[in-house]
Amino acid sequence: MTDTTSSTSAPRGRHLAALALLAFSHLIISLDYTIVFVALPSIRTEHGWDAAPILAAGLAAVLLLAGFVAIERRARDPLLPPSLFAAPGLAPGLAVILMFSATFGSLLYFLAQYFQAVLRFPVWQAGLAYVPLYCVIIVMSSLGGHVAGRLGLRHGLLIGLVSGGVGMLLTAWAMAGASGYTGLLPGLLLYSAGMGMTFTVMFATATTGVPAHRQGVASGAASTCQQLGSAVGIALLVPLSQGGPDMAHALAAVHVTAALGVAAMIAIVVWRVQPRLPAGREITLDIEVHK
Repeated sequence: MTDTTSSTSAPRGRHLAALALLAFSHLIISLDYTIVFVALPSIRTEHGWDAAPILAAGLAAVLLLAGFVAIERRARDPLLPPSLFAAPGLAPGLAVILMFSATFGSLLYFLAQYFQAVLRFPVWQAGLAYVPLYCVIIVMSSLGGHVAGRLGLRHGLLIGLVSGGVGMLLTAWAMAGASGYTGLLPGLLLYSAGMGMTFTVMFATATTGVPAHRQGVASGAASTCQQLGSAVGIALLVPLSQGGPDMAHALAAVHVTAALGVAAMIAIVVWRVQPRLPAGREITLDIEVHK
């Protein structure tokens, strides 16, 4: 009897998992389209807020979200067990990862626009302009773990986020004055240092307190938030970068907007991230592990 039940439930579980993945992937696509349609002035001006593309994409996102939740509730072993969020670092870690990708990650795209459209760099020179930034990111990514190990996750995140946010504002100030590359460097290097440090610590935060057998699930959720954040950030910030004839001021506004997102991340870290997890603490999940 047990063998029969196991053999019939296994295919059903795989089918539910496939349906959940399908619903979630299409949910992300619909959500991204909704943001793009709402944010682009040309679509709003020509078709209005009740345009068919906006309504269709928004409705699809809502229905797919409801479908994903329903499938997960029926699944014997869901893709993302709700009890997993009892881990102290998962929810704030995922929120920071999502917003980090929408702000820090998206700005690299807009830097290329400034280099080529404002400074008139050829493609090869615009590429070389990133080299100092990536060198700083690599170094600070390595140091981020050591800093968090000595000071704790909260302080590691705060150091990275504050540094990056100040760097964004300095870069915005330089862009507003149409500064050359050397004028941008102080802000860009500070932004890069904060980006590198935050990148390492935020993933460690997301998996804090998660049991060993669920680390893969937490890591998968973190990677999903990273990709979703990049898509949402670009969708929101691209229309802002096209907000007027002055490209330099428009890109400066993009960086200021990203800095506001960093301020929100700082608030989340102060409110939700524990300085340190007590030694030996692990969250017990109320879901059975099936062999």
